[in-house]
Amino acid sequence: MFKTNKIVVLIGGGPVARTIPNLIKGLPIVAVDGGLDSCINYSMVPNYFIGDMDSASSSAKQYAKLNKIPSNFVAEQETTDFEKALMYVDAAGYVCLGFLDGRLDHSLAVLHVIQKQSQKRPILLLGSEDVVLTGPNDFCISLPVGERVSIWPLGKVSFEYSTGLLYSLKNIKMVQGKPNWDV
Repeated sequence: MFKTNKIVVLIGGGPVARTIPNLIKGLPIVAVDGGLDSCINYSMVPNYFIGDMDSASSSAKQYAKLNKIPSNFVAEQETTDFEKALMYVDAAGYVCLGFLDGRLDHSLAVLHVIQKQSQKRPILLLGSEDVVLTGPNDFCISLPVGERVSIWPLGKVSFEYSTGLLYSLKNIKMVQGKPNWDV
């Protein structure tokens, strides 16, 4: 178990944009299985390494051993490595890299996991093109004019107001799989 009152960066095995590692300096880093290889590629030494260890290269596992990186081998196959990380890393919130780009089935599995976790702790997934944010019931976000915004509810959500969007979200209720007038 890795526990901190800080926001933790989870590094997955998918592609990680080259500029992102510079944004996370000073935050604890957890390598999630194949994400250990990404950490090594970006010269990041993780504070913790977790997963079923089926994706990390043998040289990465050796690196973890030589650098005495605390590791948690979780062999069961009922959960994904991302889910294992959320279960065994207790943090104020998560910035997640290497989970959105790459294999679609892996990205969908991550979205399924955060759907179950969304009310527990804030989770920010950063990809090369997309950002997914879940968190507390009430939040406000300000984006540059012209920025693409997509709303895809992971649970039942209600909007009090919105400004600057092509279509207003004021008093809209949404739930996944239903039109907003049927919620």
